[in-house]
Amino acid sequence: MLNDTPSQVILDRCKWLIKHPDKARDKSEIDWAHQQIEKAQTNVPKIRAFLKPGNSVFDYPGLISCGRITYHGATRERPDGASGSGSYSLYLGVFLGFEGIGKSDFQMNFDEKGVITGVEDVDWLL
Repeated sequence: MLNDTPSQVILDRCKWLIKHPDKARDKSEIDWAHQQIEKAQTNVPKIRAFLKPGNSVFDYPGLISCGRITYHGATRERPDGASGSGSYSLYLGVFLGFEGIGKSDFQMNFDEKGVITGVEDVDWLL
């Protein structure tokens, strides 16, 4: 499933093309963008369902390369509310701007050892 899921870099490009169709090279590029978005809308909820706190991100080969990763340094509060050593967040999904909490996106938090500490919705209206 991860092998068939477009990376976040690809999804960001596809979202941009859908919002700016006049910038596409031709209609086939827009068709391709819609196909990638549809794949993600199907696969991302399934991927999220597999992710379990306490497991390692390395239990899911290809996951890290799919999403967009943010590092939260030791002096910043972690997204899961804890404090302490650095942690990471991985965002994966499709948010087209029509809803506050999308069904096709999520954020996963993990620590410096790769242990998943939480998987949560992303509320775009906050």
